[in-house]
Amino acid sequence: MSAVRYIPVTATGAVSTGQLHYALGIDCQDAFGLRQSNGVSVAALSDGGGSFHLAREAAVYQSDAFLDYFAEEFDPLFALSPEDLCQHLSQELPRRLAEYCQANGLDFNEMGATLLMAAITQDGRYIVFHLGDGALFQLNHKD
Repeated sequence: MSAVRYIPVTATGAVSTGQLHYALGIDCQDAFGLRQSNGVSVAALSDGGGSFHLAREAAVYQSDAFLDYFAEEFDPLFALSPEDLCQHLSQELPRRLAEYCQANGLDFNEMGATLLMAAITQDGRYIVFHLGDGALFQLNHKD
C-alpha cells in the first residue's frame, strides 16, 4: 500500500505595468499563468523584454504554452539530472518558440521574454526553472 501526501499549495499572480512604462504609454509586456493538469500544478511568469518589438507576444506564448508542456511532460523531465534538465529546457523552449513564430509569421528575433516556472506534483516532487534575467524566491510564512 502506498500513501500520497497532499501538499496544500496556494498560487496567485498578476502582472502590472511598471511606472516607467506607464509614463511612456507602453502597455504591460508580462504574462502570468496557472494550470493544474495530470496531477501537476504549474505556475509560469514571463517578463517581456522591452527592447523587443514582440515582447508581449513572447511572454503570453511562453506563459501559456509551457504550462501544458510542464504538466504533460513532468515525469520525464523530473527523471533528468539537474544538468540534463537545464540543457534540455534551454534548447527545447527556444525551439518551440521558433516553431510558434514560423507557424504564425512572427520574427523570432523580435520575441524576447524571460520565463520563470514552478511545477509541483501531489506527491511533493517539483521542478523550478528559470530562463532569462529574473529570479525565483521561496517565502516562508510563520504561523
